[in-house]
Amino acid sequence: MENMDTIREEILGHLREVKNSTELLLDRLRTDLMYYESTYKKEVDFRLKIESMWIDKYKELENKAMLSACEVEQALGIALHYPFYCDDQKNFPGTTLVDGVCTGEHVVETIAAEAANRIKKLEEENIALKEKIKRSDNVLLYGGFGLEI
Repeated sequence: MENMDTIREEILGHLREVKNSTELLLDRLRTDLMYYESTYKKEVDFRLKIESMWIDKYKELENKAMLSACEVEQALGIALHYPFYCDDQKNFPGTTLVDGVCTGEHVVETIAAEAANRIKKLEEENIALKEKIKRSDNVLLYGGFGLEI
């Protein structure tokens, strides 16, 4: 019987050790879990903040690009003699020269292409006129006798 009591005490001692080790392990796991939750939350918050800053910067640049495109549309529209909004008070009442020109369905790329075509055409006309003037000068050089060289 004494032997059984000794065995029983040894078993209970081992169980107490297991219980204490388990509690220590659980405490360590709880501490680690709280640390990782805190760290993870900080990392997620940091990443969200960075992402938000990038989104804000993207929106800012997008707005600047849109404003720039609008300015280019207006400058080219004026150069290409697009009608001003204020010239059509029936459809655009209260508009003034400040409101700019009506580009219709055009966007900056199509207006730029139109301007490039117009420039090319004007350069060709300019070359033709210079040739005509040159020929006229040659006629005048020879006394206006209608002789062309």
